[in-house]
Amino acid sequence: GTVRTNAGISQSGERSKLSLQYGYVGSKGFSSAYDSTGSAGYDRDNFRQHNLNGAWQVNLGKKLTANLFGLYSRYKTAIDATAFKDERDYTVTTDNFQLGGGLNYAIE
Repeated sequence: GTVRTNAGISQSGERSKLSLQYGYVGSKGFSSAYDSTGSAGYDRDNFRQHNLNGAWQVNLGKKLTANLFGLYSRYKTAIDATAFKDERDYTVTTDNFQLGGGLNYAIE
């Protein structure tokens, strides 16, 4: 089966806002290789993904606001060697990390 979970918190005050979220998706998977005999016992190619992101906004004045944000994601999956060959220990992992920020000035 597949499991999907999400959790988050946020805070808002007079001068700032903060939010943090976490998400997870995972599946036991299936073999993507074709078993023409139906009896080769190919393994299930599972996957797992974790995501964490956050944002912070602070008012620096009546018209000026600063923003910071970040994102981290990790994805790991098992895959087969080819369409017709099962591979029990072949995995792929990706990590993604992003940061950003900016200033907003209200003209009006």
